[in-house]
Amino acid sequence: MQIALIKKYLERVFNGPAWHGPSVIETLNKISQEQAGNSYKDSHSLIEIIGHMTAWRNFVIERLKGNNDFDVSEELNFPKSNDLAAAIASLKGSQQTLIECITGFPEERLREKVGGRTYSFLAMLHGIIHHDLYHLGQISLLNR
Repeated sequence: MQIALIKKYLERVFNGPAWHGPSVIETLNKISQEQAGNSYKDSHSLIEIIGHMTAWRNFVIERLKGNNDFDVSEELNFPKSNDLAAAIASLKGSQQTLIECITGFPEERLREKVGGRTYSFLAMLHGIIHHDLYHLGQISLLNR
């Protein structure tokens, strides 16, 4: 039951229809290559935020697979890139892989702690949804 609900929320936030407004994909589809470098003062650019979202999805994927050694390095956290289409494609691919990993994850393990962390798999999965929403807001503001 929880797995199905988490998948539903992940898919709605990412692809829509989302309760909060435009989904991740709807928002990303409005960004042009010229806007990809948009940032506010010393903040990260749109394309760096997209890479950051992908990096943390990959973290969740690896932890769901049992890879407790995987971590998001400083280099991966806000990667430098100039290719918006590639960054978006990578994010879409990580979304698909995440949905596949969640589908195969045993419901009874949701309350277990993530290896090397203080939180459960359930908290981590809810966290990645919140992470998307947070950065979606940033992207929306930077794309004005």
